[in-house]
Amino acid sequence: MLTSSKAEKPKRVALSFDDGPNPTITPRVLEALGRYGIKAAFFVCGANVKRCPCIVKLIDKEGHIVGNHTYSHSFLLTLTGLALGETLKTQEMLRDILGKDMRFFRPPWGISNPFFIRRLKRMGFRIVPFDVIAYDWKKGVKAEDIVMRVKRYVKEGSIVLLHDGDETKEHADRMEVVKAIPGIVESLRALGYEFVRVDEIVGERT
Repeated sequence: MLTSSKAEKPKRVALSFDDGPNPTITPRVLEALGRYGIKAAFFVCGANVKRCPCIVKLIDKEGHIVGNHTYSHSFLLTLTGLALGETLKTQEMLRDILGKDMRFFRPPWGISNPFFIRRLKRMGFRIVPFDVIAYDWKKGVKAEDIVMRVKRYVKEGSIVLLHDGDETKEHADRMEVVKAIPGIVESLRALGYEFVRVDEIVGERT
């Protein structure tokens, strides 16, 4: 019987969380990730950073990436001037809180003006996309739905989009995201996936 001389490499996947920090949900997300030794990326909105600076510090302290998600989650397809102002405002807030520049950026909804994105890249930002949408923001979504969608669409090098912020009455219960984390991690590891930070993947895409 022929056998391969090379061990099969684990498939990589990265988790990312948008729209936080949330004083109730984000610490629970961090706790769940910590139990599995996983480092993720958190794309924070400046308005929430202003309310929860200590949580931003905690995200960074635990080895996760803190990324810029504008100040007020504005739609950036046409608002180039506003987009730059919101991005730089949030950037300054993060620098003041963390004492360093955080150069990862994700536009709200993953949609932006290409001219704006090119400008950010010239300023040294790294744009972080996503390719697995868990639809965890839908009203009535349950943890098992989130896990199922991630399993269905994940592939080597995937960046999974989840949300720890923007918890309003019109949106899904973010505790379902917290509940989904064990199922996501355990099911993907069983499929041979290794969890890495987005900075190990994003350089290959941008």
